Amino acid sequence: MERAKEARFPTQLLALGVALSGSLGGLSVMRGLFDPDYFWHLATGRLIVQTGRIPTTDPFTFTWHGQPWIPDQWLSDVAIYALVQWMGSTAGLLVFGVVAATAPVIIGWGLARLGVGHRAIIVASLLTSAVVLPQVTMRPQVLSLPLLATVIAVLLTADPEHRRRLLILPPLFLLWANLHGFYVVGLGVGFAYLVATVAGRTPMRSTPLWVIGTGATSLLASMLTPSGPGGIAYSLSFANPGDWGARNIAEWQSPNFHDPQFLPFLALAIVLVALGTRGPGWVRFVAYVGLAMGLLAVRSIAIGALTAMPAVTLGLEATLRSSPARPAKSGAPPARRLLELGAAVLIAVVVVGAALARAAGTTDLSNRFPVAGTAYLAQHEPSARVLTRYGWGGYVLNELYPVGGLVFADGRMHKYGGAVLDDYSAIVAADPGWERLVAAYGVDAVLLRVDTPLVRGPAQQAGWCEAYRDDLQVLLLRTCDQLGS
Repeated sequence: MERAKEARFPTQLLALGVALSGSLGGLSVMRGLFDPDYFWHLATGRLIVQTGRIPTTDPFTFTWHGQPWIPDQWLSDVAIYALVQWMGSTAGLLVFGVVAATAPVIIGWGLARLGVGHRAIIVASLLTSAVVLPQVTMRPQVLSLPLLATVIAVLLTADPEHRRRLLILPPLFLLWANLHGFYVVGLGVGFAYLVATVAGRTPMRSTPLWVIGTGATSLLASMLTPSGPGGIAYSLSFANPGDWGARNIAEWQSPNFHDPQFLPFLALAIVLVALGTRGPGWVRFVAYVGLAMGLLAVRSIAIGALTAMPAVTLGLEATLRSSPARPAKSGAPPARRLLELGAAVLIAVVVVGAALARAAGTTDLSNRFPVAGTAYLAQHEPSARVLTRYGWGGYVLNELYPVGGLVFADGRMHKYGGAVLDDYSAIVAADPGWERLVAAYGVDAVLLRVDTPLVRGPAQQAGWCEAYRDDLQVLLLRTCDQLGS
């Protein structure tokens, strides 16, 4: 009776979820819009909503215009556009922060169902959240986090008595495959569990057909996308950024542990290696595979943190249980739990309030993106073919595509192939032959950072005319008669 009475009171996991949601949501708002890919996702969502169809060819660039391209994350793009239209970008950042915060709590729920203590879960959740935080912003990848966490939690708690929980997975993969390409990681986790089950190493070993059937159905469901079965191969191709991506894009490079933002991931790796030998074999396997993914590319750090969390938590639990027992604290458990929830709500309110108070400053994009140069083009050369910085391509196309402008390249790296991006690098570096490349591509305008070699003399000496300059950007036009009055 007393246990049933206590069950009605908020648990430590609820308090944890409230605190993490407020913290990650508020910090996401404080950081503002820093991800350049956000803008081409927004533009794609707007295009889908306005046309009522998913594009099958590239509409945004003049280097790949009309060539095959299907946005594998089309549903996320629509969600981002609808959210921003309805609530604004500040609220969108808050929502995505809250979504990210649910992921460690979902895994924590699964571990709690196995009898793991809240202390171990809370410590592992806080460490996992610290790893995830630098990647929390309005981007489709964030939507993968709670979905991966759900897959892990379902598999952790699956047993013959609760085998129907597995039926959650096929519709989950149907949704996930249309939201973001990281669904292939979830399929990989499921495959590891299936192999362990067939080998007799999971609680579902007595009913393996349930696991096999659910796995096959989930695989088929993940093919129900605009790309069809080929979407799986396309998503797997993102494991290899190619030579250009590995050289030029930070999120495809290994984390630099001299950067403080990656220290939580280093701590997670150390804890996993030191304590992560506990738990089922499939849990340890996916933990180390996820760790390797994070070590290879910054892009995969958040995924690596979630796949490692169960093994880390089980290791912490074993360590805590082996330590000398501490005397129980006095006081009624319901009162303590209400106090914990109250503290969590206070943390959430303070962080979100501080974030919203600073939101006006974070919405100013002029120190990160070429706001003024793009505005000049929108007014004077709206249909220009613009060669802009790779990281600015999404912003420029989002502003100019509605009025007829196109860009050389944007954040959709895997679409172009090596030749286009190599030519981009040669042009902005003012390598020999850059003028021939610019003429071949038919570039009308160049919009680059002031410290880019091309705009530090070579383009001007070749006859390009300066239309705008400030401390961040330089806008050059092919001919001086293009200059606005």
